[in-house]
Amino acid sequence: MIVDAYNEIKITGHAYMRMKERNGWNKKTADRMLSRIYYTGKRPEAVRGYLRAWINSKVESDKYDNDLVLYGKQLYIFRENAMITVLPTPSREYVVENIFVEG
Repeated sequence: MIVDAYNEIKITGHAYMRMKERNGWNKKTADRMLSRIYYTGKRPEAVRGYLRAWINSKVESDKYDNDLVLYGKQLYIFRENAMITVLPTPSREYVVENIFVEG
């Protein structure tokens, strides 16, 4: 959990399960990594390369105005004051074959 002067960010039970499944992290590690992910991860507008199209597709389909953060090989999704889930990033081949990129 991150605590700053304005708010507190928590990790939901679902996000803990996904971090365990996809990163192999226990709760203590997940709590320790939360601030690093949130404050040093890349936001969608900073992502370049083949992942940009995939992340843009996530942003466009986001009806809840979630905060998306790319850190390592995972996309972390935050809503309001909570990390709600973790998605693995796709391979370059998946993006090229399955996501239409206007160019």
